[in-house]
Amino acid sequence: MMMPPMNRPETIRNLLELDPHIRVIAASGLGADGQLSRVSQAGVRHFTPKPYSPDALLTAFRHGLEE
Repeated sequence: MMMPPMNRPETIRNLLELDPHIRVIAASGLGADGQLSRVSQAGVRHFTPKPYSPDALLTAFRHGLEE
């Protein structure tokens, strides 16, 4: 979710401009409560809070690919 020099909404918007059909799975260790609504507004359909298990990450990938 943190990626200098762009913040997460800028990064997601830029990715969506490059490919409107891109599937974004966000992960962050900064607390899922406030993050989920912000990343949803930016176009992220799947959010995985850290720490996550391999199974949780695979589930997020599967859901992202199935859409």
